[in-house]
Amino acid sequence: WSGRLESSIASRPVESRRLHESHPILRLSQESDSESGNWTLSDTSDVDLRDLFKDELRGIGDESRHQSIDAKYLDSVPPKGKSCIALLVRGQSDEIIKSFVNYHRAIGFDWIFIFFDDPEMDEQVIRAAKSWNRVSVYECTPTFWREEKIRDPEYFKVYEPHLNTEVMARQCIVVARAIADALDMGIDWLLHIDVDEALLVKDVKEFLQYIPANASQIRCLNWEAAVETDEVKNWFREVELFKINPKSIDKEILDQHGHFFMGYDCGKAFVRVKSGVVPRGVHAFGLRNESVSGFRDNDTIFEDGTNQHQRPGGSAIVLHYINAGFQNWERKYKLLGNFSDLEFGEDPVLPFHKLSRDSVRSSTSGIASSNLYNRLVVWRPEEMLVLRQRGVIKQVSWVGFVLEKVDMLAGVENFRIRDDV
Repeated sequence: WSGRLESSIASRPVESRRLHESHPILRLSQESDSESGNWTLSDTSDVDLRDLFKDELRGIGDESRHQSIDAKYLDSVPPKGKSCIALLVRGQSDEIIKSFVNYHRAIGFDWIFIFFDDPEMDEQVIRAAKSWNRVSVYECTPTFWREEKIRDPEYFKVYEPHLNTEVMARQCIVVARAIADALDMGIDWLLHIDVDEALLVKDVKEFLQYIPANASQIRCLNWEAAVETDEVKNWFREVELFKINPKSIDKEILDQHGHFFMGYDCGKAFVRVKSGVVPRGVHAFGLRNESVSGFRDNDTIFEDGTNQHQRPGGSAIVLHYINAGFQNWERKYKLLGNFSDLEFGEDPVLPFHKLSRDSVRSSTSGIASSNLYNRLVVWRPEEMLVLRQRGVIKQVSWVGFVLEKVDMLAGVENFRIRDDV
């Protein structure tokens, strides 16, 4: 998104910079850089509402803008395929889940598979979700798990010992089920992310259209929310600042900010839906065999958000709204409970993950955990300013902008995105 944003803004007249500050949604310009052949970034304040929701108008520009793109991406380009998302949720409001669904349907996903980890807790949300368009709802009851064991006993036994203690074990099993159902439905690509994540891309159909035909997996690096306040209700609408991935930052800058990323930094993955594909953990996919082997590097496309100029479909990043809002953070760790210090009995959990567990469990009044949250999660304005000047924290308004468009079109309660697909 933000490839040459800083220099682009600095070179503009004051009026243009004010426009950017008031409406910082970016799009690719339809005029290429004649010297480099790259597509420059420019502001947009004139997006037609229909552009977001009609296939023939979706995206940015027409076929003429592809003329300076490397021809290798235009050879044997497959037709636009269908894509879906699979996720396991627990204890989230219908507002959060609805925002997740509406945003991802608006950018082009055809189907969402939602697995509810605790059907009794989420009974009201499940009832609402069953009425949503192009959403499959699964209630993970004891009967569901027994059926999964019968449906795919070989894969199930890999995670069965950890089924009651590891959320990630349950995630792998439900995503394997989603892959099987997506295969039956003729869906081409599946993305596994969580309800506190969003894929940052203008048009997922166009993005996937230009992925080389030999690619089986797309690994998208993640950016992590830079929290400005402890009061956040709906992170998709309220959080706009993100720390770019540490893998994209100079070590010198990282050394100056010890608690830069709180969560994972290895990204999440799309997989091409086909027989024999299963999750290989929660961050990648692999092929079914005795040990679930991972895809080779030459079968995987790596996206870090900097190569948006290399393919007509642009690049993609996973936005991770981790720890957004004190109450959301506290509720998360109350639900997770007293989990082990080791993932699957082997790998140590992330330090802040463990610290959060212990703080929430021991803080009877919430004061101690609130102090910890504000000290380690909420960024001070002076820190934020320095990191934004260095290009390490970026403003991303696209998710909230899309949701506002959805609201404007029909109202959140009754709107059904792209019923004609």
